[in-house]
Amino acid sequence: MKRGQVESREWLQNRLLHPLGEEVTKSAPGCNLKANPHIDSKVRHWKSIWARLVDIIGLSGFGWEAVNKRIDVKKPIWDKYEKVTPDVKFQCFN
Repeated sequence: MKRGQVESREWLQNRLLHPLGEEVTKSAPGCNLKANPHIDSKVRHWKSIWARLVDIIGLSGFGWEAVNKRIDVKKPIWDKYEKVTPDVKFQCFN
């Protein structure tokens, strides 16, 4: 693991997950929801989606529509992307 990743992980644990877990415990005592693994797994999931979006926007033919906050791509380009990336979980809307 790189130094930046370690620091990022420590920041996430100390500044986000721990206080968030404390707030959940205060607001819903006895719910037994812990930051790790519940919230931590969601953060990992969101990070993977974010990484995929950053990769997609960097490709030729893809753009970002700031007003509607969505990816802008023509259907033929999306179809080619789906063929080379079969695990894609996003939907293309016209």
